[in-house]
Amino acid sequence: MIDCRDIRPELSNYIEHEVDSASRARIAFHLGECEECAAALDEIQRVVALLADTNDLALPAGFEDRLRKRLSAHIEPARVQTPPGLYKQAVAWFWSHATFAYERTLAERKRALFAGVHGKILEIGPGTGANLIHYRGRETDWIGIEPNPYMHAYLKKEAEKLGIAVDLRGGVGERLEIEDNSIDAVVATLVLCSVNNLADVLREILRVLKPGGQFFFMEHVAAPRGTWLRRIQQWIRPIWKPLLDGCRPDQETWIALEQAGFATVTYDRFTGPIPIASPHIIGVAVKKSCRP
Repeated sequence: MIDCRDIRPELSNYIEHEVDSASRARIAFHLGECEECAAALDEIQRVVALLADTNDLALPAGFEDRLRKRLSAHIEPARVQTPPGLYKQAVAWFWSHATFAYERTLAERKRALFAGVHGKILEIGPGTGANLIHYRGRETDWIGIEPNPYMHAYLKKEAEKLGIAVDLRGGVGERLEIEDNSIDAVVATLVLCSVNNLADVLREILRVLKPGGQFFFMEHVAAPRGTWLRRIQQWIRPIWKPLLDGCRPDQETWIALEQAGFATVTYDRFTGPIPIASPHIIGVAVKKSCRP
């Protein structure tokens, strides 16, 4: 008899067609016999579809009516009915499979940003390893703090493909299990929008950086106040945040960076490819050096 506990961890691979034919037949047979596991598979597919469905929104014509119809009717049931583990699993699958176009668009900007990254690197929220390619060929000591455990397998697979040694850990940015003044460079991309407490994360980054150490960041941020896009970001935040794993589209991240206590904060603004979250900043913040 097949145990459901053996099937559930394999559902993502089953969706991705990354199981052998014998395992696929075994899972398919079980799904036909077990309503609970079949429902779990449906929930994963539904959440993935909801996440992917935000990619093709056209702005601004008919924005609010279409978005309300496409998301409002589904997000509450999905949030209430989907077990947290399945939701996190779906998010991991989405980031591994549905962000290639976004990464291609920003590849040159990231390549220029990460040219200055060296030594002992701490990456907060590395997800499925989208930034690892920019460390390829360098002598680095990379540590990653990723709170979603379902991201880990994807990241390790990417690291193995690129030939990069990684030290991947659980945890959150608000409480880094890292020694004071021990890190040369901290990296965070598309992470600060979704942390629980941004001020605490920035304090932790400053704590672990060596004097003169650098924080490399790229984040989508709030549109300028008074613009139609800012109003849309504020309207959609209650829906957007639970759907996209805590992401806040109207966060003024640059203000928090400027007030965190870095010696310098330098960044550029640019327009990214995602309509609602198109305003971006990219730059480097430097910790104060010790006095001679």
